[in-house]
This record gives sequence, structure tokens and C-alpha cells, in this order.
Amino acid sequence: MSVPIATPVYSLAEGAWEGNVEDDEGVAWVVTAEEGWSSSAPVRPRAEDREASHGAWGGPGYYSARVITLTGTAVAPSRTAMLRAKDRIRFLTPDADPVVLRVDEAHMSRQAAVRLGADVKTTDRGAIGFDFSLTLLAVDPRRYGVVALSATATLPTETAPGRTYPRLYPSGYGGATGGGAAVEVLNAGTFATGAVLRFYGPVNQPGVEEETTGARLRYDVLLATDADMLEVDLARRTALLGGTASRRSRLLAGSAWFLLPPGPTRLRMLGVRASSDAADPDPRMDVEWRSAWN
Repeated sequence: MSVPIATPVYSLAEGAWEGNVEDDEGVAWVVTAEEGWSSSAPVRPRAEDREASHGAWGGPGYYSARVITLTGTAVAPSRTAMLRAKDRIRFLTPDADPVVLRVDEAHMSRQAAVRLGADVKTTDRGAIGFDFSLTLLAVDPRRYGVVALSATATLPTETAPGRTYPRLYPSGYGGATGGGAAVEVLNAGTFATGAVLRFYGPVNQPGVEEETTGARLRYDVLLATDADMLEVDLARRTALLGGTASRRSRLLAGSAWFLLPPGPTRLRMLGVRASSDAADPDPRMDVEWRSAWN
């Protein structure tokens, strides 16, 4: 098991490579310089010079992909261990599928999905050491909380049109409060974040409303039983029935995509219960998200 020797500790692909640690083979990996993680991602401001006037016309700005460069020195207990260490860092895969970079800082732990952004460079320093440079690309510039949070909203059983039982339902954990058909989720970061919503039947036209802005998503889909599930990803803007079959085209008129802003957000489950049998489970909406920082 690797032993931290400085902070922050960097871990790539669940420990395939770690920085600021002494690894299992006794190699000390010291990150001497970091660029791109502790700063904000590059900004893409939108502005065009005004004709025959001072200043410019401004538009919405965006963040570009985050480029993270880690440079440092590795010192091994032997020549053989040094050569194996060079192989490990040089052969990190450049595949399109991203891996997780986790950074454990003194005040919190965060992560990002990354892939190699440039050649891994190594330069020998004596017989048992070498300098390294590792460049990683995060196409999503957000730095996410390590812990995935979750909450549940349940559509109560109706006893008469417009009336429901006065009962509360579990709202989940990780900064979520509320009951019934609404739940409050908390993005503890500084950047709007996505969420994955999973709707379970029996419910017709399931959906969600963000109560602060009134933005809502609703689908012309029937989930006949609690075994039927519609998964909606707010960041990727996808809707999958059973996790495989796209139902994006079933989005009803008036729907609008949204993200979870920093701070608390109250989400209300929408839909019409598709069963009158009181013995059937109540339709529910499971919410999963991570806090995000810029």
C-alpha cells in the first residue's frame, strides 16, 4: 500500500499512478509543480469590437477543457525499481475512455475525468531517479466531489382529485431534505452540476420541475410497474428506458433542460400515478449528483 509523503496526493485510475506518495515498490513520487488543477479552467469570453464606438459587445462566456500538468521527480531504491517505475508512468493509456484523477487536498477531496493530453516525458536523474511530466486533459472542466450524493422523492397515493395523504417519505442523504413529491438537493460547490434522475413506476408521463426557476422536463412515457425505469441525465441530456433504449424524442412540449446551481435546489417529481391499487408501490424519483467546483 502506498504511503503519502506530501499533500496534495494525486491518484490516477484508482492507483495506476500516484503522486506525492511512496509506492509499493519503495519509489518516492514527488510532484514539484502543478498547473491547471488548483486554478480555474481556461475562460472563453465572447466579445466583438463595436464598430465606430468604444468597447465591445459582450456575450455569455464559457470555460474550456481543463489541462492539468504534473511535473516532479521519482526516486527509487534500486536501478531495477526505477526502470519499472518509468514503465508504469510512460505506459498510461491514451484511450478515449477517460479515467478518474482524484486529488486529496488538506481541506477536501475532489476528482475529474481525464485522459492523456500529451506525451509522458521522463528524464533520467542519476542511476535511480528521474524527472517526469504528466499532462492530462479533462474535457469537462468541473472538479467534482468524490462522494456521489443521492435523494429520493415519492409520488404519494391520491385519495381524491387534488388531495394526497399527509405522509412524509425518506428524502435520501448527503445534503437532501424534504418529503412527498419534492426533495431538496444541495450542490456544495461553486459550479452548476448535473444529476441523474431515475423514475420508477407505476407512473404516466414522469418528469421533474426545478421549483426556483420553474424549468421542467416531462416525458410521454408509461412506466407500468416499479420494475420499469426511465433514466434522465441532466448533463448529457439523455433519456433511456431501462438504461438502454433512448426516449429523448418523447420529451413533451414546454420542457427545458437545467443543471443544479450552487446551493440548495428543490426538485419536484411530476407524473400521474398509473395504478389505483393501494398495494402497489408509490412511484418514485431517485436523484444522484456530485457537488462541483470550477
